[in-house]
Amino acid sequence: MYNHIEYSHIFTAPASIRARIAEATPFIGFARLLLICNLSWKARLYIGKSAREEARYEAEDEWELHVENWSYR
Repeated sequence: MYNHIEYSHIFTAPASIRARIAEATPFIGFARLLLICNLSWKARLYIGKSAREEARYEAEDEWELHVENWSYR
């Protein structure tokens, strides 16, 4: 029976491919970081926008109640 450790070199990538992967790894990491930052920025922008809209609608409702209360006096 063959031992898989003896033949593990068959399944490893050639040195040139490993070198290309090693060169690309920092770039890939940086690109992932930019993507995450961009998406989180857009999410915060969307959350902030929806919170501002909610506050505006709430203020409009309060103002309408205020006007109604004063109109009945």
